[in-house]
Amino acid sequence: MANIGIDFALLNNRLNGSIDIYNKNTRGILISLPAPLEHGTSTVPNQNAGEVNNKGFDLDLHWNDKIGKVSYNVGFNMGFVNNKVTKFQGDVSSISGVYKTQEGKPINQLYVITVDRIVRDQADLDYVQSLVDHNPDYFATYQRPELGDFLYRDANGDGKLDTPVIAWKLATAPYRD
Repeated sequence: MANIGIDFALLNNRLNGSIDIYNKNTRGILISLPAPLEHGTSTVPNQNAGEVNNKGFDLDLHWNDKIGKVSYNVGFNMGFVNNKVTKFQGDVSSISGVYKTQEGKPINQLYVITVDRIVRDQADLDYVQSLVDHNPDYFATYQRPELGDFLYRDANGDGKLDTPVIAWKLATAPYRD
């Protein structure tokens, strides 16, 4: 861990504060690891096996003064942290609700898929087929939708469904490009 901090007081102690810059590696984060196939559908107890790197800074400022007989103190603080999972399950990710944990990414990043439309009729099925005709691997990650299923939107425009986004939108009417 590297942590550099400065505390200061200026103008007869009316302005005081602190600045901290840090880079911390945390080991032993409690995570859920997958169960071996031999265990069937059972779960494995959470283990202290994850590691995360946190880099950031904190700023704290206060102004203390007096007007006549009235004393006052005004404060401001802010911080910024950027974290990255450095050890988890290799290339395997874990999704819990709308949060995903994966090595090389921020811990508990939002993982939400945008719904383009509900496949309602033959025109929608034809659109699904046109996606497959353009790229046979379009539905390699998610199942090819049938009538009544959600059709997820290609979030990054690479021609296949493989990257989630951080917004959820369910079209009330079919969306057509």
